[in-house]
Amino acid sequence: MAGQTVFVVDESMPEQIRQLGAKIEQLSRELEKHRREASKGEAYEYGFMRLPQILKIFQVSKPTWWRWVSEGIAPKGVKLSKSITVWRVEDVRAFAEKVAVEGLEGVRDV
Repeated sequence: MAGQTVFVVDESMPEQIRQLGAKIEQLSRELEKHRREASKGEAYEYGFMRLPQILKIFQVSKPTWWRWVSEGIAPKGVKLSKSITVWRVEDVRAFAEKVAVEGLEGVRDV
């Protein structure tokens, strides 16, 4: 019987199968939870970010963010429509690195 797989079935198999099914279900729920969390706030390497994602990162108000943009402190966004502005992930990352190095002194309203 070379090359064939032989399965041995014993009385504990139904319980093992039930446990495996439960474990698969648990892992599926955890994976879906991580996907939802990633879509809420995590930035990807490339692409665009909406304002709520940016505000979570920098912990500032909308008016402060828009003031930073108008003063050239924060990166300018890309207008997708009259009411929708997005920012390039790479621009936001570069700004975050600049803030990490230089600090927010003189940038953030306290």
